Amino acid sequence: MVFDAPRSISRTALSATLHTVRIALNALPHDRLSNWQINLSKATWTSLVSASCTPDEGYGEFLYATCMILLDRFENPEHGSEFDWEWDAFSDLYRSAPAKIRAAIMNSLRNAQNCDLVHPDISIDAQDCLTNKREEVVAPLLTLAQSLTPKERIEIAKADYGYEVDIFLAALNDLLASDDCRFRDSWYPAEVVELVSHVPGTIGFEGCTALVLANAIYDGDGVGNASFRWEGLGSTYQDLRLEVRTPFLRAFRHLYEEVPDWAPFWGTRKSGRMTRDQLIPWQSVPSSGLRKAPATLS
Repeated sequence: MVFDAPRSISRTALSATLHTVRIALNALPHDRLSNWQINLSKATWTSLVSASCTPDEGYGEFLYATCMILLDRFENPEHGSEFDWEWDAFSDLYRSAPAKIRAAIMNSLRNAQNCDLVHPDISIDAQDCLTNKREEVVAPLLTLAQSLTPKERIEIAKADYGYEVDIFLAALNDLLASDDCRFRDSWYPAEVVELVSHVPGTIGFEGCTALVLANAIYDGDGVGNASFRWEGLGSTYQDLRLEVRTPFLRAFRHLYEEVPDWAPFWGTRKSGRMTRDQLIPWQSVPSSGLRKAPATLS
């Protein structure tokens, strides 16, 4: 599989190349992505290197070329430099990119550093690796959880085989009345919330999943609740209605970006090792589009 771009990297070429990538991804077998390679020709690679070093000639092209060069770095470690010169020259421009592109570049550099593919002295701020701020991710999850109806809350409280329903219900109501919906007890109401979040279609599934994800973000998924659910229900979340799917997927991506070696991706972050169903579709808060480079470069 070969992805190639014209020697002149224009916005039209960018769009056409990404369209080719999408078509190719849809044609891939559903089990593995191990044969997905960009296979840049020498001429295209040379052109991309040039574009990745000349932001004054086109900021969008500069960012696109940087992303492609980083992808190629994983595929062909012998190509190019250790990115130390590029980092010294352009790190401020990477940080000023739209959120998705900034996060993609910074996560790529961080992962490349872990694989000894870029210079160890490149200093990446963990916040630059996040597409969205924590509060932007958590807020819609809390809205979903706190919209649980009285009837749904009663059904959730019965989830532990009808045991201690009144205690679970009172604890659930207290949790949902709090500002952050943070679990402060490992059992009440966490046990019933977690049980319901395991079963798609169950009354309260969406609200309980929102609670589990919000608390996973609070504690860095310390007990693996979110990672376990992504591994088992990842495809299910992608079939949910948009207003639920979007905050769920945004939360999973946030965990991937915030928690090094988050469990679903343990040992898979090197090129060729990731299964297709592990890919997290990109969901983010609305943006104003591609910003121009700073005035000195525009």
